[in-house]
Amino acid sequence: MKKILPVLFAALFIEGCFNPFNPREGKGSYPPPVEPEIVINNLVLAYSTKDLNGYVKCLDPDSFRFYFDNSEDSIREILELNWGIDSLSWGLEQEIISARNIFENFQEINLDLTGGRGIPLGDNKWVFIYNYTLSLIPSVPGISSVEGHARFILRRRPEDNLWYIMIWEDYAF
Repeated sequence: MKKILPVLFAALFIEGCFNPFNPREGKGSYPPPVEPEIVINNLVLAYSTKDLNGYVKCLDPDSFRFYFDNSEDSIREILELNWGIDSLSWGLEQEIISARNIFENFQEINLDLTGGRGIPLGDNKWVFIYNYTLSLIPSVPGISSVEGHARFILRRRPEDNLWYIMIWEDYAF
């Protein structure tokens, strides 16, 4: 799998100029994330409809961070050469660029989260751990899907009393 992931990400880095501050208009009907589980459901809906605006609304605008598994260090060069991301972790701006590239370059995206377990970390934080399968159409040659574990840390923002993903950690199988 470690050799397959760089090929998958290389396929995602098709050249193009995108404005990360102008996401697509919404495509889905998203309930307000008054409970942490609703954020995860909205994330899956946004991915499956390739709705960048809906996806961004799942992410904490003040503290979002994405982390790739450190064992996937070979991805670092691909990220830097194609997106200007020189790290295996990034914030909201780079995540918008990443998601936009995925949404723009595949006709269909299927994100399946299974085995979810949630643990409260106090009144205003939760952690959820899922197994995931990500299928992209058209598929990357030799790869029909990518599988792994996703760990999400969510927080309820006092400004609006809604839940957002503040940390997303991705661990490939």
